[in-house]
Amino acid sequence: MRRTTAVGLAQLASHPLFWFVLPELGLRGFALLCVGEAWAVALELGVYLLAFPNIGRLRALGVSALANGASLGVGTVLRASGGFV
Repeated sequence: MRRTTAVGLAQLASHPLFWFVLPELGLRGFALLCVGEAWAVALELGVYLLAFPNIGRLRALGVSALANGASLGVGTVLRASGGFV
């Protein structure tokens, strides 16, 4: 339960910045994607390190990168299939 909660909170914490703050800074397209994904990985890495002090930096980074890669992949497939705009 603790793991699920930490992963969910980490995802939710990075989401608003990606969609509401970065576009206001003039980031669009590929630049928005790169900066946003880097931000999400870094923020989630921090959350995992705080929530699980014994996880180790490399493992926390791997979990964060995997979660964001999966999210990006699912979003890309849904967008390409017309699942959402």
